[in-house]
Amino acid sequence: MAVLLDEAGDSRFLGKSDSFLVFLQEDDQEQVLYASLMEALGYSQNREPFLKLAYSVPYRHLEKTALSLPPGDGRVGDIRETLLAAAGFLPSSSNRRAMSQSQWHLFRVRPQNHPRQRITGFAHVLDTFLPSSSEGGPESWMNVGLVEGIVGL
Repeated sequence: MAVLLDEAGDSRFLGKSDSFLVFLQEDDQEQVLYASLMEALGYSQNREPFLKLAYSVPYRHLEKTALSLPPGDGRVGDIRETLLAAAGFLPSSSNRRAMSQSQWHLFRVRPQNHPRQRITGFAHVLDTFLPSSSEGGPESWMNVGLVEGIVGL
């Protein structure tokens, strides 16, 4: 039984690795990791909407936004509002086309698992790893980019 489980795990891992290689041929590593994390936030019911959101608001757009603002609550708020507006959960102040709420599976979703909550939480995670325009400081080591930051954990 243990051998069977090991083989199944290896097969799943190799399949995931192959799909990442395909994605890396089309996008840079930051976008691929960002999109994969967003997709994982959707669990089984909202994987596709989260993935669509990741490509609707690309990592490079968030990176550009982050570089124009100092780290902190204001920056987290801008990231959160950008993602929530693009997801269709807030009115959009940009020209970016928002997703429809009907694209999200919201029926029988626990409040803590609602896409709004997950997007809000992920905005805080992203803020930790998005590069910062401020030099030095006690926490400047954290703002190294998503891939380097995750690898450094």
